[in-house]
Amino acid sequence: GGEGLTLGSSVKNLGELLSPRGVLSPFRVEEDEDEAPRGFVYDPRLLIFEFVSTLLLREEQVDLVEKIVRTLSAGASGEPAALVSQLIMGAGKTTVVLPLLALYLADGSQLLMQVVPATLLTFTQGVLRERFSSFVPKAVYTFSFDRTTAVTPQLVRKLREAEGHGGLVCSTPNALKSFALAFLHLMHELSNQYNKEAQTATRDASGFFGAQSWASGLFGKPAAHGGGGAASRSRKQVGLCCEVMALFQRGVLILDEVDLILHPLRAELNWPLGERKPLDFTSERHAAGMRWELPLHLLDPFHFTARGECVMCVPRSRTSEQLLQRIAAAVAR
Repeated sequence: GGEGLTLGSSVKNLGELLSPRGVLSPFRVEEDEDEAPRGFVYDPRLLIFEFVSTLLLREEQVDLVEKIVRTLSAGASGEPAALVSQLIMGAGKTTVVLPLLALYLADGSQLLMQVVPATLLTFTQGVLRERFSSFVPKAVYTFSFDRTTAVTPQLVRKLREAEGHGGLVCSTPNALKSFALAFLHLMHELSNQYNKEAQTATRDASGFFGAQSWASGLFGKPAAHGGGGAASRSRKQVGLCCEVMALFQRGVLILDEVDLILHPLRAELNWPLGERKPLDFTSERHAAGMRWELPLHLLDPFHFTARGECVMCVPRSRTSEQLLQRIAAAVAR
């Protein structure tokens, strides 16, 4: 009797050690509409992930992943779905949740992009390559972009390959913002070029054929009198940008450390666009611009009050003398 009791206690303790509190069992109870247990089900992807990662998944991690997947599935036929969730430090956002989402969502039908702060990019790439380098192979790409980067067919091909083969694309906030600003910059240059062509066509066109020549350039067809090389290059770049944007729009974007990435004061990226033009009233033909002289003119009456003379060259007239005297009297009071 005593030996049986001891053996039963040992088995119970062993079961508690093998099933620590909070760890998800790979077998989950399936319930019917009346919440009565109907059987056991399991997701083989969870077992594969635990095997590859050599770790035990926790229930809150899997619940979060399933919640995100359900949210995306619900928004697939309507408006784009979005979900924000918060986990404490050490809960496995980068090492568990992100790779598990990649296992669920990178299925070859959509582009999966994970955006992390620049300080976490190398670490995130290492984690993903470690998780998907053996049993479940997935390629990990990097989307790098800055102001000097040109949008090339190779970039579009790489993103399409990542989408079609179920790969992962890692990037940083500045890379995506740089791409968006480069797209706007190209559109701005193309718009300016079309405006110049429209003005030239308006001045030089002789009836219908001049307007037709400009319109053919507007819609991407070379004009009869020849097209500009810069406009042609910009037009090709804009076309490639539209292809990249189409891949982004039908894909899934995962943001890690969203409070830092979307911070209104720390997450801005500004580019000056267009040709350099002087500020208003900064230059004139024979003298400095009024923009720089105006502050000195505003301070000159106070200098006149103190020393009885003006610093700026002002035409002396009866009206100016009266104004200076009235200002001096007001200051003296």
